[in-house]
Amino acid sequence: MKNYIFPLILILSVLFISCEKKETDPVNTCRLDKIDRGNGFLHEYTYDAAGKVATMKRVFGDDGTYLYTLSYDAAGLLSKADVKFNGTDYSSESYVYTNGKVSQVKFKNVDGTSGVNNIIYNAQGLITKYTFEADDKSFNDEQFFEYDTQGAYTRRGYKDILGNIIYFEAKYSAKNHQKSPEQLLESHGLPFDLLTGFSWRKTEEGTGSISESFSLNEKNILASIGSTEVTETKNNTKGYLIEISTKDNEGMFSKSIYTISSCQ
Repeated sequence: MKNYIFPLILILSVLFISCEKKETDPVNTCRLDKIDRGNGFLHEYTYDAAGKVATMKRVFGDDGTYLYTLSYDAAGLLSKADVKFNGTDYSSESYVYTNGKVSQVKFKNVDGTSGVNNIIYNAQGLITKYTFEADDKSFNDEQFFEYDTQGAYTRRGYKDILGNIIYFEAKYSAKNHQKSPEQLLESHGLPFDLLTGFSWRKTEEGTGSISESFSLNEKNILASIGSTEVTETKNNTKGYLIEISTKDNEGMFSKSIYTISSCQ
């Protein structure tokens, strides 16, 4: 993960209600092809002949598009990603494994900057710490995650590593957990969200769940920037979530739609 993560923080705080992960079914043939978050925000995935995720595309409306082209080693583990931004070469990433899980991402940008992301997991296999450490020390931040017993967020945020100052935080109250299709990406070779450093969701929060986001105000105090409530969900015949509708504290509605294929 490069130093482009900071401009995405507020976007992600609005778009993502929660984030959870793990435990995939090895015989599950279903594939997650697309997530439409609305307002031009899209996730799109393609697959190779072996069923591995071949490309990961992330569209942030007018803010730009990231495209990850993925490579795997002989054991089928993700080994490298080449990244383009708006069609132009941006960076490359390689992945270091510890006990079968990615423990470090090494990145090098085309502008010559480079660095690492160090990753810590909890006993559930969910990411609890994901750092952004530039080799030149110009960018040294960390995002942190806390979860309930079902793997749903209770809290997440971003902080400055050196000053230990939290500059963004979100708190969650999860209800009526739903089966998330994001877990299918892990079963097809993609260990976590390479762009954001989030664990893939195993479940998503259902109707009545509420999240609230906070950021530093002019007095350097964390202050609320809004809340979101899940108002409705829909599932397919396999039990996977295919629609999730939300309403924010200003009464604005939004909907995420999941496109799933190849289920048997």
